[in-house]
Amino acid sequence: MVSIIENWAIIIGMVIGIAPAEPGQKFGELIIEIERIEAVENYPMLLQQKPGEKIQVRVRPEQLGMLSDHLNSKVSIRVRRGQNPQVVFAAADWKFMKNDTQ
Repeated sequence: MVSIIENWAIIIGMVIGIAPAEPGQKFGELIIEIERIEAVENYPMLLQQKPGEKIQVRVRPEQLGMLSDHLNSKVSIRVRRGQNPQVVFAAADWKFMKNDTQ
């Protein structure tokens, strides 16, 4: 059995895709083009993606409800990585950066 390491990072980038949760699924999904990744103090950062790459961010359906108008918006999301390095899970406190679309 693989041990889970508590890890966090902050992804800052552009939302380029939004997918609602499918019936019976726990998470919806954002596709983010990464601008930068920042470490979270006191936690290991396990993300290896680089600026310009895309990453899938799983979010709870209730978080996704307010995203429909935010395609192509800049976002800052605290995430943790699970087993798949291409998929991360959003913390409950992610937010859009006000007036910062490109």
